[in-house]
Amino acid sequence: MTLLPPTLSPHVFPAPEGMGGGLAPDAVLSPDALEAALRDIGARRYHNLHPFHRLLHSGQCSRAQVQAWALNRYLYQAAIPLKDASLIGRCDDPAIRREWRRRLEDHDGFDGTDSVDGGVARWLALTDGLGIDRDTVVSGREALPATRFAVGAYIHFVRERPLLEAIASSLTELFSPQIIGERVSGMLAHYDYVTPAILAYFSKRPPQAARDSDYALAYVREHATTAATQSACLAALSFKCDVLWSMLDALYFAYVAPGFVPPGAYRPEPVAGLSAPPAGGASDVPRGQPAASHATVPDDLPPSVSLHPAGHPAGAAGPDVAVPAVVAPPRGPEGAIDPGSKPRLAAGVRLHNDPRRGWVLLCPERVIETQGPTSEILRRCDGRRSLAQIVDELAEAFAAERAVIAADVDTLLQELATKKLVVL
Repeated sequence: MTLLPPTLSPHVFPAPEGMGGGLAPDAVLSPDALEAALRDIGARRYHNLHPFHRLLHSGQCSRAQVQAWALNRYLYQAAIPLKDASLIGRCDDPAIRREWRRRLEDHDGFDGTDSVDGGVARWLALTDGLGIDRDTVVSGREALPATRFAVGAYIHFVRERPLLEAIASSLTELFSPQIIGERVSGMLAHYDYVTPAILAYFSKRPPQAARDSDYALAYVREHATTAATQSACLAALSFKCDVLWSMLDALYFAYVAPGFVPPGAYRPEPVAGLSAPPAGGASDVPRGQPAASHATVPDDLPPSVSLHPAGHPAGAAGPDVAVPAVVAPPRGPEGAIDPGSKPRLAAGVRLHNDPRRGWVLLCPERVIETQGPTSEILRRCDGRRSLAQIVDELAEAFAAERAVIAADVDTLLQELATKKLVVL
């Protein structure tokens, strides 16, 4: 496993909300107020709020997406003892070293014997149970680049920043029992291939996390006694939340939407009996191309559309992903929209090219981000082009099979019509 941490500077860690504006620059929080500010960061920024975790815990991820999550998360799990060892190596206080050594034992495994039943080994039991090649997992060679950068940045932070900030960055442990509870109950309830045995990592972690966070919180409360050190501790915890959040951003972008898997990153193999892609599937798609256009997305977003290149049937462009059910009124003898229909955006809805988010639908009281080639379809829904003309243009623009595009466009427009965003 190779990690190349970036060079970081204090400018990467701005003072978080709550340590500016409402407070004088030299204002000092009481220990209780400091703890409340730390907990508020977790309430607003901890990664249990990320859309990918909501999909994972509610059973909306495919097996391939679960595999990608576990493989990438291993890189973070394997780095925990590395960052803890770096903290021990520069700490002059033997009491802190003794306390932090327990964290090493928790992850690397030690009980006075040759046992190595630590957190890292238990995470490998999870990836083994999900059917991922162990050498691929341990090597880290197929982890997402953003995962490697985030993990490297965390190791570098703990190694280079002042000891107080390094300890404060570990306070995400304050919030982990909640996400572990959601994860275990959700995954056992929704994924029949997940068993308590392969989730063994999570059975031991909550009491360890509680012990570790109690110690770290007490240390921060005792030693962060100036405005500067308190601000630095809050910034350190915000940074750690950003590390965890950015890893999930990368997973969502690569394996959910828009589905662009970077060159060299993990592409799950088809699994027998689990809606494996047809011949010419995920393993045959060039790396760096979209992993899938259809993916499970939050309920208020329409599904993106899979404009599959010629020669790649629907489902062949990526790993085994779940396609949201589309409920729409029939539009003809076979449920299709009339080819002569001239779809247009509903009153009060318009398509806008946002400089930061790309094409979005501006709707009354909300904004919906479009995904994949959805915007290409909506830009042609002007009330002048017929559905047949739209399909013809897209087939030519994407060099794709007309029948595949017609089916995808029909599905998307029916879904948008049920949400009253498009008039057919």
